[in-house]
Amino acid sequence: MKDVLLNVVVRNAHQQGAGVLVFDLCSSGGEQLPVFEAGAHVDVHLPGGLIRQYSLCGDPADNGRYRLIHSEQLKITRRKHVPVPCRLHRIS
Repeated sequence: MKDVLLNVVVRNAHQQGAGVLVFDLCSSGGEQLPVFEAGAHVDVHLPGGLIRQYSLCGDPADNGRYRLIHSEQLKITRRKHVPVPCRLHRIS
């Protein structure tokens, strides 16, 4: 399921401290997003073939959005493509 790309848009963005931006990604069609576990991440596919990996934060039970934190500006309201969240490492 990791190869499935989800069409998302940045619905909300705000600054949370010096140089720290919080982004909420929501489904572009309004559907609920797949559930994620603590430690999950998404690879955000950006223009020019650039892929950046972000850890998801927030409530895993909130499948209306994926929240990520970034220290640089992502283009607000620009459509993004992200795969279903996955975990690279399990914490025991």
